[in-house]
Amino acid sequence: MRNEARFRMIERADPARFKYFLEEAQAAATRRYAGYQQLAQITLPARTSDGAQADGDGDASGNGEVKQ
Repeated sequence: MRNEARFRMIERADPARFKYFLEEAQAAATRRYAGYQQLAQITLPARTSDGAQADGDGDASGNGEVKQ
């Protein structure tokens, strides 16, 4: 952020506010990264070419109903 003129201006004019912005930006980046890590761990059941679930859960029609 220090490479951009708009942030350098804030740093010079109000160092405490700039420090706050830096801390908030870092916290937001950390939260986003944690969310992306969680999304990366999600797995979905594989489907066959006709749309049926390959793991045997549900029926082959894909309408969500389970045959008993």
